[in-house]
Amino acid sequence: RMYHQRMKIYKKIGYQLLQPDQPKQELTQMIYTGDSYRFYLEQDILSANREIIICSPKLQQSKVNTYLELLQPVLERGIHVGLVTINVARHDPAYQPTVEHCIIQLKMAGVQVDCVDQLFEHYVLVDRAIVWYGNANILTKGREDDEMIRIIDTKFAEELLYVTHINSNNELNYH
Repeated sequence: RMYHQRMKIYKKIGYQLLQPDQPKQELTQMIYTGDSYRFYLEQDILSANREIIICSPKLQQSKVNTYLELLQPVLERGIHVGLVTINVARHDPAYQPTVEHCIIQLKMAGVQVDCVDQLFEHYVLVDRAIVWYGNANILTKGREDDEMIRIIDTKFAEELLYVTHINSNNELNYH
């Protein structure tokens, strides 16, 4: 898959796995595994100046609550926050009420939610420059084999926006 090809390339060009038992390392040029990226991602979110876009196909109530708490001061500063996720109807019927509740909760908090029929990307963009990209669903419980990479690259950010059918000249658009 495209994600795994990119990760191999990043490793070849010098990105390293973050070592949790070593002192805090430089944020860039690192591949974060498991839950090790969350602290750094949260710092980037809190330092946003213009916009945050989260692309998370799945939603879990506890993680949505955690991120809403984190995003509250950001939203209060007038920073635009958008979420791209899968349409409620595309989820397993047993989870649809929970997903719908999460979406309503996010919208009520001021997050612009864009639901799409298919979504394969997992990322967070901060100010369309800082890209957190990987296989981790940001708004669900993490797994041990999750990997995220932090890249500062406006072109890559624009590519991700294009791939997820977002007009990169504007804020998120509803379909």
